[in-house]
Amino acid sequence: MFFRLDPYSPDHRWRAFMASVSIMCTCGAVYLFSAYSAELAQRMKYSDTQLNNISTAGNVGLWMGALGGMFLDSFGVHKTCRGGATLSFLGLLCIAASVDGTVSGKNHWFIAVANMVFCQGQGWSYLAGMKGTLKNFDNVERGRVIGTLVLFFALSAGILSQCYKALFQGRLPLEYFFYFMAVTIFTVQFLAAEYINAPCHYRPLMGATELRRLRWIQGFGVALAVWILFM
Repeated sequence: MFFRLDPYSPDHRWRAFMASVSIMCTCGAVYLFSAYSAELAQRMKYSDTQLNNISTAGNVGLWMGALGGMFLDSFGVHKTCRGGATLSFLGLLCIAASVDGTVSGKNHWFIAVANMVFCQGQGWSYLAGMKGTLKNFDNVERGRVIGTLVLFFALSAGILSQCYKALFQGRLPLEYFFYFMAVTIFTVQFLAAEYINAPCHYRPLMGATELRRLRWIQGFGVALAVWILFM
């Protein structure tokens, strides 16, 4: 562990909460396909049917979320989150390698399988991020905690889409974007796993200071959503 956390400290659960927020800010990448699909089709000479196959394979990866749930129950949030980060990294690395011609040529089924692995990994990290934070809050307050995490999960695709448009689209080859996502998602989720895994024995109802902190985080998320909307 990077530093020792006091499991009875109120700050402990907020470190875990912010680690889960960071995970959610990367997990929504599964909904990013429409942002780069046109460039992928142009680059690889894919038809609409082939693009649909790639997109559907990603959905299949998400539909098999029960696998991540079983792994989570058996091995805990730490291994599940890092396992998800590794699957996501490998899936994106294979997509990038296919786009730049290192492997598979222009076989769209290779990218489809890689996209399925990527989305499966994202589902694992999502489950770990949720469970890792919810265990630290009282049952009556978990609704607002879940709502905040889902807010940042929904924002994730918008954040990464803006990165794609600002840094990569029309400026750098598409495979660079996949390499960027692979490294970013893996790093964020792998490091965050350390904080959501630590034991926490502080679960009272949130006081005024903690509620104010949560409202500030929610307000930041809403402001970010409005900024993305008008960009």
